[in-house]
Parts: sequence; C-alpha cells; structure tokens
Amino acid sequence: MTWASVIIPCRNEAGTLEACLDALDRQSFPRGRFEVLVVDGQSTDGCGEIARKRGVRLLEDPGDGPSAARNVGIREARGAIVAFTDADCVPSPGWLAALHEVFAERPALGGVGGALRMPRRTLLGRLEDNDARAFYRGVITSNVAYRRDALLSVGGFDETLACAEDYDLAWRLRDAGFEVVHDPRPVVVHDPPEIDGSLSTYLRKQFWYARHDVPTHARALARARRGASGSREALPGVLLSAPPAGLLAAAAAGALGGEAWLVAAGLAGAAARATRRVLKGGAGREALPMIAVATAKELARGAGTLRGLVDLARSSWAPAPPAAAPWPQAS
Repeated sequence: MTWASVIIPCRNEAGTLEACLDALDRQSFPRGRFEVLVVDGQSTDGCGEIARKRGVRLLEDPGDGPSAARNVGIREARGAIVAFTDADCVPSPGWLAALHEVFAERPALGGVGGALRMPRRTLLGRLEDNDARAFYRGVITSNVAYRRDALLSVGGFDETLACAEDYDLAWRLRDAGFEVVHDPRPVVVHDPPEIDGSLSTYLRKQFWYARHDVPTHARALARARRGASGSREALPGVLLSAPPAGLLAAAAAGALGGEAWLVAAGLAGAAARATRRVLKGGAGREALPMIAVATAKELARGAGTLRGLVDLARSSWAPAPPAAAPWPQAS
C-alpha cells in the first residue's frame, strides 16, 4: 500500500536531480510504501530522461512554475500523504520514516514541515546553515508533507504567487481547520545554487524573495482581517520584514537629504540585527565576515520589501481573491 507520494518539481535541474533521487533510494522507510513523482516543467537539460531511467513516475506540466508542477503531482498522487522536496535537495536517510512517525503520533494532523540544513562548503552556505539551525521553524516545500485530502480540500497551491506560496498554503489549511506544525525530526539538506555563486547573485536572490513575499503576506493579512485565524500567523513574517525596509529607507532618506547621521543610523541598525542573528547561529571564527554578509542581506531584503510595496501600490492586484475551489476527491 502506498503511504506517501514524494513530489519533486524539476525544471533544468538535471545536475542535482540525480543526488535527490539517490537520497530517496537510500530511505530507511520501506520502498514499497512510497512512490516518487518527478514533475518536469519543459526542461531542456534531460531532467525527464533521468527520471525515466531511474524508474520513477514522470509527469509533465506546461512550465508554469513550481506551484503548477506541484499541483500536477497532487492530482496524480496515489499516497494518502503527499511529501514535497526539490530537485536541489537531499533528504536524509530517515526523512520519510520521521514523517511517518510524526503523522502516526498525531492522527488528526494536516501537515508537517521539517528541518532544513545547507551544505557548509562556502561562507554563504555556512551562514545559511547556521541561520537555519538557529531560526528556521517553517513549512517551505523543500521539506514539507500534507494529507492529500487536506490539499484537495483547499485547491492546492496558489499558482498566481511567485514566492512564499508554501506559507500561503499552510495558512489557508489552518484557516480551513487543519493543524500544520513544524517538527525537527524530518531533515533535508537544501543546496540552492546561490550559495556557490557570487555575493551579488546571492543578494539579488534575497531581494527577489523579499519583493515577492509582499503579495503573499498581503493576501494573508486580508484574510486575517476577515477573521481567518490561520492567516494571522503571517503577522510575524510581516513584522520581521518591516525593520530591514525601515532601516534601508532611513539610510536612503539620509543620503538624499545629506544627513549623515541618518545614513549611519540605518546602516548601524541593519548591522545590529545581522550581528544578533549571526551570533545566535554560532558563527565562531567566521563571525566578522558572516556579519558583513548578513548586514548586506538585511539591506537587500529591505530593498526587496520596499520594491514589493511599490509594486503593490502601483498594481490593480486584489489583496483578497476568492478562496481556491476544492478539487475532486477521486484519484
């Protein structure tokens, strides 16, 4: 009997897909109790051929993004539990066994997000790994699993969101009365390409994340204002993104107005926030270079948040679209 369906969206990630599939072959959980679905988004580098050779189920999507790919997988999944990871991720050998343990302990549970680790081969990787160990308690799709019937009931992922669609899904499930938790036992190593790239590439990605988080948070807050209790959990994320944006705005205002003290105050505030995070993560001898990078990250994310707010103000985007319709329950 298939207990879980593991869904991996893939678009031109042949270089990392093999390692992900190798990790799933090494699972301690019985192989006959889970299936692997690779959803190929019109790749041109052979992702689909790798999946065929490995004997996993290969599905196609039109290349409309990871949310659309994951929704394809949800519809085709045979397992009662749908587990998500990415083509640049390596699940630990006990990943599925740990997910099974969590769901067995809590039969009414709707979903669980597990722990993330990052490869520590570069300074950026060590910074992100320290930060994940100290602070990450989330539900991103690198390591999360849900009951399939819960996903069907809320219509799956919102395909109109460019970022934070995983948090949006968790909040909507909580709005619908499902319990979604974080548990540190299921572990996945996430190996995003930006940790091996240049600092500018890394910071541009941080800007992109923060910019595209804005509409997701705005939608959640709009639902919360209408009384949706699960979406109120978006508020901490909003509060965390506000200080970097405010500090950057202060520094920019000081620069434009010729007020050096205001520039210094904004930069010092960003450095203080970065220092607290780095030291809590246990940076050790690399504390100073990590603080410098983390300060730049704070400012990049602040700039992204400000740009996202400008985008929101300029657009005709509706902050509270109708809830997604449930999908048919038939497999």
